[in-house]
Amino acid sequence: MNYNAFAIPVKGYLVDDNIGPSKFVNLTNERRESFPPAVAYVMQNLIDSHDTDRLASMIVNGEGTQYENGEISFNTNNDARASSTYRIRKPNDRERDIQRLIVLFQMTYVGAPMIITGAKPGCGAGTIRTTGCRWSGRT
Repeated sequence: MNYNAFAIPVKGYLVDDNIGPSKFVNLTNERRESFPPAVAYVMQNLIDSHDTDRLASMIVNGEGTQYENGEISFNTNNDARASSTYRIRKPNDRERDIQRLIVLFQMTYVGAPMIITGAKPGCGAGTIRTTGCRWSGRT
């Protein structure tokens, strides 16, 4: 799973809006180029997984995230149990546009896009452990 060379730079730039475009390009290029080309082409590019909150929830909670030591914060304070300020709501139109942009980048970037169950629009906020995307008792 390509957290270091894909998910972390994407979160810093597009989710948290804390790094500029030049730093984003430098991070993705440097980290991708640390692998042989054959490896880069098969890396699983993911944003969210069973270990993280869903992309839509990251975006709702991302802007203004402060990083310790200047490192991009990834998968910290990522649910309502870990943070009293964690917002549980649907993304607004602007946040949904960011989600679409990230998915477009994910589908066209070097490597294999990986989408986790629950990442689709419509699931509630939080991690897979919350009740945001459970079936009703009528199914």
